[in-house]
Amino acid sequence: MLFEELTVDNFLDSIEEEQIYQMICSIDQELVQVLLMHLQGYSLHDIGQKVGISGSAVKKLLQRLKKKFFKMILVSDP
Repeated sequence: MLFEELTVDNFLDSIEEEQIYQMICSIDQELVQVLLMHLQGYSLHDIGQKVGISGSAVKKLLQRLKKKFFKMILVSDP
């Protein structure tokens, strides 16, 4: 990997934007780990192996997170 592997706690500590921090904190910690690994460039297959699900299940989880975040942004945007 090109990136140093971050822990979920380190990732959360690095977020400066309050709205993003609140959105990330609102999801299950395992899903945060999936998101973090995706942002670090891990393949769907590698993420799936790490958390014990298939690559296609990882892809679906990321799609659901994207939808959830998009809805949260729309609701909170004045």
